[in-house]
Amino acid sequence: MIREYIDKIEFEESFYSQEQQAFTMYFVAPLAILKGKYPDAISAEIMVEFEAEDNRYFRPKTGRVEISPTGEHGDGLLDYDWQYVYVPYEEIELLLQVYDKWCDEHCYNILYPHDTKRDKEAADEN
Repeated sequence: MIREYIDKIEFEESFYSQEQQAFTMYFVAPLAILKGKYPDAISAEIMVEFEAEDNRYFRPKTGRVEISPTGEHGDGLLDYDWQYVYVPYEEIELLLQVYDKWCDEHCYNILYPHDTKRDKEAADEN
C-alpha cells in the first residue's frame, strides 16, 4: 500500500504526547492511495503513532498506522473518517525514510529531530 505511492508521500508534521507516551507523525499522501473510496477527497493523510517514553526516542517497530481522506472544509482542509490499516513494518520503515529525508533538509537538533531550522531561527531572534 505505502510502497506503491512512496515517491509521492510527503512528511507533514510530528507530535509527542507525554500523556499518551506516543510520538505521532503525519504524512500527506496522494488521493490514489484511497482507491476511489472517497470521491470528494482531495488527498489523503497517513498517521503513524509509535510508543515513546520521551520526546527524543520512539520505538519504530511499535508503529500503528491510520489513514484518512482529506477534504475541503470552509476555508481549510479537514481529515475525516480515520481508519486503522495494517501496514507491514517494512513499509513503515519507508515512511521513516521520508521523515529522515525531511529532517536532513529541515532539522537542526539531532536530539529533538522534530525541531526545525525555522524554529531555531525564531529562537535565535529572541
